[in-house]
Amino acid sequence: QGMDAMVEVALAFRAATARPLAIQANAGLPESRGGALAYPETPEFMAARVPELLAAGVAIVGGCCGTTPDHIRAMRKAVAASGARAHAAESPRGPS
Repeated sequence: QGMDAMVEVALAFRAATARPLAIQANAGLPESRGGALAYPETPEFMAARVPELLAAGVAIVGGCCGTTPDHIRAMRKAVAASGARAHAAESPRGPS
């Protein structure tokens, strides 16, 4: 499922619990393009839906199948632009 579906999932989860939510959307359903699989949702498309996830109470936003470092960077910028408190990922060796 893509980001639009995950917004709906987040809203349904929020109606069922007050606990923190985590959403990891994939970049849409894969499509066959020239014999290879491609994911249709761009980093910008996914980032544009981040405010809706945050408004639904999502505390952790991530990516799954088809997302790239560019997708994650775009979503991270959307979190920062929202004024929500964001945390940088840390490796077991410390901050990267």
